[in-house]
Amino acid sequence: MTTAPTSSKSGLTAQLTQLAWPLMLSNLAYSMIGVTDTLFMGRLGEVEVGAVGLGWMYAFTLTLLFRSYTNSVTTFVARAFGANQPQDMRKWYGVYFTLTLLLAVFIMLAGQPLLNLIVQASNPDPELAKALLTYARIRLWETPFALLVILNVGYFLGVGNSRVPLMLSWFTVLLNAGLAYVFIFHFGWGVAGAGWGAFIAVVVQCLISFALIFHLHGRMRPLWPSWKDTLRTFKLGIPMGLADLSEVAGFAVFMTIISRLGTLELAASQIANQMASFGFMPAFALSAATGSLVSRYMGEKNVPTAQKVGWRGTILGGSFMTLVALAFIFVPVPLVKLFTSDPELIALCVTIMRVMALYQVVDGIAIILGGALSGAGDTRFRMMVTVIGSWTLLVLPAYLLTENGYGVQGAWTGALIYIASIALIYLWRFWSGRWKTKTL
Repeated sequence: MTTAPTSSKSGLTAQLTQLAWPLMLSNLAYSMIGVTDTLFMGRLGEVEVGAVGLGWMYAFTLTLLFRSYTNSVTTFVARAFGANQPQDMRKWYGVYFTLTLLLAVFIMLAGQPLLNLIVQASNPDPELAKALLTYARIRLWETPFALLVILNVGYFLGVGNSRVPLMLSWFTVLLNAGLAYVFIFHFGWGVAGAGWGAFIAVVVQCLISFALIFHLHGRMRPLWPSWKDTLRTFKLGIPMGLADLSEVAGFAVFMTIISRLGTLELAASQIANQMASFGFMPAFALSAATGSLVSRYMGEKNVPTAQKVGWRGTILGGSFMTLVALAFIFVPVPLVKLFTSDPELIALCVTIMRVMALYQVVDGIAIILGGALSGAGDTRFRMMVTVIGSWTLLVLPAYLLTENGYGVQGAWTGALIYIASIALIYLWRFWSGRWKTKTL
């Protein structure tokens, strides 16, 4: 059953690392799902590889706003947990359950025709279009189950339990890999087999997450929310979703700008970005841990400690990302050779990675402070900064620099301008203390 908070029994660094390290491994698990499907599809052909990659990107983008909204349950639960109000914790779980399910059914149904429009607008090869639509449509059907998993994981994180999400994530990876292998190669379902393997794995993950919620915290009941409570969740969660959606869309346009330079530049950027994504896993884990603890301490009315959590998380994340940056500067070639043996591609990757080295450090700081501000409830400020910045400080500089002959290095310099600006703005916002007055 739910117990009172025990966050003060250990130091802040210990609390952050104990909460963050299982989340790092969870992030690795979810990235492995895409790697596994890509490896399987690689044995079938280039069309299948492209179909799975693009199909998931389209399905994920259509549901991203609602994924981020549902994830905001952590802030409400952590705030109530810090205030030692178990009834409020159950109330917010029930409110989010009802609203999440309604939103999931809506996007699952509305997303099908939207998928057709997106594919028509992108105008891919007909064979690729058919395969990616097959995969994306199946993945859209899992939306209600996926969002309910996010709800349950968000509740666990709100009460300081990140080990259950870790077990759930790796169970899902292994189940998905096994099902996909059987469906793709033994049943001969191809792309559809990869989609149905992921669908069934998410459904089973959802059922197990509910069983664990019941076992550890007792029966949770859906609640029909009042308009006031609905608006409170939207006020916090929708800005989080819009910020994430805007950043993803801006980065998609950014990569499109790079693709206009040539296939070599695009391939080098994809490889460098893939390596960077593994480096960012600790930053995202620390961001979630920092946000949860900030919200919890604010629930305890202990704002000074909440502030210390934010700065401590930033220092830890910045320190780790500095190590990643040093690896990008001093040992880039062995890292790149994990992906390619083409000398020309290796040379371009190394050039990009040295631009990305500083990018890593400032992005880690921005990610963690963004999590701290979200945990404090300061999500509208983060939304405005991200929506405006992703287009004026990411896309526009990248476009201007590439158009004026600075090539792929210019594009990534544009990305550095964006991330450095965001980090400085978040540093100012957190230092100003304006987030301390935010209520839920």
